[in-house]
Amino acid sequence: MPVFVSAVVRVFKALDKAGANFRGFDAETYKRPFTSELEVDLKAINYQPLKLNSISARPAARTKPQETRH
Repeated sequence: MPVFVSAVVRVFKALDKAGANFRGFDAETYKRPFTSELEVDLKAINYQPLKLNSISARPAARTKPQETRH
């Protein structure tokens, strides 16, 4: 996962620097974390939980508890 996140961060930052137009109903959901919140240093691997500030600020969706099967 760190390699994937690192690649996505690099691509999003390059697109942003080139002036790409991030648009659509969820554009800011991905642009902000991958251009300013996340940073992956593959030279110093330190495993920690990944937290996206803009996504984790929303309340969690409630789901109906699953019935247990016997």
